[in-house]
Amino acid sequence: MNNPFQHSLIEQHWASTDEVLITPLSNGLINETWVVLNKNHKEQLLLQKVNTAIFKDPELISNNHLLLWNEWNKQKDKLNFQLAKPLPFSNGSFIYYDQSGVAWRLQEYFSTAVTHTQSISIEQLYETAFSFGQFNDFLWKISPATIQSPLERFHDLTFRFWQFNQALQSATNPTRIHKAKGLIDKAIAKKRYVEQFDQLAGNPNHFPKRILHHDAKIANLLFEKDQLKVYAIIDLDTVMPGYFFSDLGDMIRSMGSIANENETNFENVSINPTHYEALLEGYLKAVKNSLTPEELKWIHSSGIWIIYMQALRFLSDYLQNDTYYKTNYQEHNFDRALNQFTLLESLEKILLQVYHYEHVVN
Repeated sequence: MNNPFQHSLIEQHWASTDEVLITPLSNGLINETWVVLNKNHKEQLLLQKVNTAIFKDPELISNNHLLLWNEWNKQKDKLNFQLAKPLPFSNGSFIYYDQSGVAWRLQEYFSTAVTHTQSISIEQLYETAFSFGQFNDFLWKISPATIQSPLERFHDLTFRFWQFNQALQSATNPTRIHKAKGLIDKAIAKKRYVEQFDQLAGNPNHFPKRILHHDAKIANLLFEKDQLKVYAIIDLDTVMPGYFFSDLGDMIRSMGSIANENETNFENVSINPTHYEALLEGYLKAVKNSLTPEELKWIHSSGIWIIYMQALRFLSDYLQNDTYYKTNYQEHNFDRALNQFTLLESLEKILLQVYHYEHVVN
């Protein structure tokens, strides 16, 4: 790609762009990203256009990223993962605003690492969970007050249930309300999970605020070429304070199932018990000694709360006529909500039958 404006941006990092090749990187879902190769220096970096519709304050996420990298750099000899270094423009700023107000940034690119959108083995699931656990353990040594939240109340189950109630009360499409009645009843019947979350959030001694990734999925890891050992943790824009359950819950939701959230053959939507065990054991190997006794007691609720939360969000958007999530067909959000409630029930069954977990809501 030979975009003159992008070349002018790169010239603010390298003096010349005569031998620069700029190529789109297609696997980003939120921000637009390009790989930049300097043939003279044999150096590569990432150029990224920040999606300000999602991240309203690019400076905030940039400052968070820089703080995290500086902390990682102090400890890197003791850590088993890399973090991409933010790179400045010529004026020393880490965010550049163009004439249209669009925010751009640069960062280190790991050219030899490989990515995956889904796991290829139980061993890789274990390593994925262990690496996110190591990252969490690193983050938990940083004061939550030093990291600002780019997305307020992101994994706040109380807030998401309130949004669901608001969506239900203000819904104007009788056809959708009628079709969703079964899912609405399920959502309300599971409200005990919200009460559990309130109990957690109201007890900071037992459930302290912690910094977490908040988008812990396999696509946000880079692997070494053997495809098993994790090389780097990426996509740090959602790193922010929250509670212990978020990253394990995200992994269970995104990697514990044999099907993704868009699957419409609901017989295929279920938690694989072997996947669940690998994720739980890998994660706890890294963080068990850092969790409080109460957090360990509630650890199996991680997947429950995250899956239930996502089910509420899809259902809320369906009732509001698809105003938030991008949809590919008219009933897409309904199917996603049904998918997540199906996944939730599968997890509840495993937790009752295999782990005899007392906090499942029947």
